Amino acid sequence: MLKLFGAMMGVSILGEVTIILLLFVTDMNRVLEERWKHLSSQKTQQIENNWQCTGFEECKNVAINKARRYEALTLSIAIAIVTYQVGMILASYFYVRGLNKKQYRITVFTKKEKELTTKDDKKNQKRSSQNES
Repeated sequence: MLKLFGAMMGVSILGEVTIILLLFVTDMNRVLEERWKHLSSQKTQQIENNWQCTGFEECKNVAINKARRYEALTLSIAIAIVTYQVGMILASYFYVRGLNKKQYRITVFTKKEKELTTKDDKKNQKRSSQNES
């Protein structure tokens, strides 16, 4: 069960790392150009007014600069999330592993306790039968 748990968590972390890499490796110029082509003239005019730029090239530079400001923050948050998950996975693994060991100890203790109780019961039965005689 622990192996399955570990495999599932490993796949999860691998997926998250892949997503983070894809976010930061994608060609921002291409993505922005595709977006710009699909905008209506009213939206492009609104963007140009808000950012005080004219045409795709100027607005692209403004957009890239704005994105770069948040890039470090986004990367830090993503790294923090992955680190937290790895910590929780390790804590869960050791907790479950400890429970398995504890369960074994309880089972062993219960068997020993049962043997002692059985021996004590037999001794008590002998004493009571001797006292009755």
